[in-house]
Amino acid sequence: MPACDCIVKVGGAALTRKDQLETLDEATVRETAAKISEARNTNGGDNNVKLVIVHGAGSFGHFQAKEYGVNNGCLADKKTREGFVQTRLSVTRLNHIFVEALVEAGVPAVGVSPCALWGDRIFPDSFQLLHRLLNLGLVPVLHGDAIIHSDSAGCSILSGDVIVRDLALAMRPSRVVFLSDVQGIFDRPPTVQGAELLPLIEVDCEGNCAELRKEGNASIRFDAAKHDTTGGMEAKLKDGIKIAKHGIDVLITKAGSPDSLIAMRDCYRPETIFHGTLLRKVL
Repeated sequence: MPACDCIVKVGGAALTRKDQLETLDEATVRETAAKISEARNTNGGDNNVKLVIVHGAGSFGHFQAKEYGVNNGCLADKKTREGFVQTRLSVTRLNHIFVEALVEAGVPAVGVSPCALWGDRIFPDSFQLLHRLLNLGLVPVLHGDAIIHSDSAGCSILSGDVIVRDLALAMRPSRVVFLSDVQGIFDRPPTVQGAELLPLIEVDCEGNCAELRKEGNASIRFDAAKHDTTGGMEAKLKDGIKIAKHGIDVLITKAGSPDSLIAMRDCYRPETIFHGTLLRKVL
């Protein structure tokens, strides 16, 4: 039995207005928390779906990280140190806000900061903490964070997508769900006229994507905010592929939507009307 049933990544661009410093999208925060609560109670009674939640930073943290050069910086430098502190202050503020929304929606959520759990990679003992929280009926809520390298004064930004990838490969959930500010993976930025949603991306055991090699889809184009230090949707797709090639279904859809409930509840079937993207290993 997997340590958790589902890992849910909530994009920072969904929870916040990413181009406005530390500005929430309050409606999406509430709707997403409500959908997560509903998904967790799918089985009824005390047999709740075991969830681990990770959220991005959005307009919390990215501006500070960019201004002070925190990503791949050195804490021996005074400016970087100040930026590291300000970045963490900002991302933990968002984590508190989102955890509070989850608790108000009936989810026994507990904020967990990766700064204490990751160096150059996740510390092995970190999984023990997450397993214990899950076994006690709690829902860990991690977030994109600034971290310190294990063997130096170096620091970097740890994206929520990388956290999800590391957790998925270690905990082996049945599915990973990315909740975004858009419906899924498109063949070009969804704001561009003629953009088409890709409903299925098939991944082989080497991480090659048959769907992306088809004529017309060979060069999917992405965009990202200038202050985004974590790579945007392109990085999300790359990490999703790394997860899917191990046989774990990855579903990407819009936060707060009915489709997000389908994804988190493991209700997706080939005949299901689902507005999103499924990354699945080819058997």
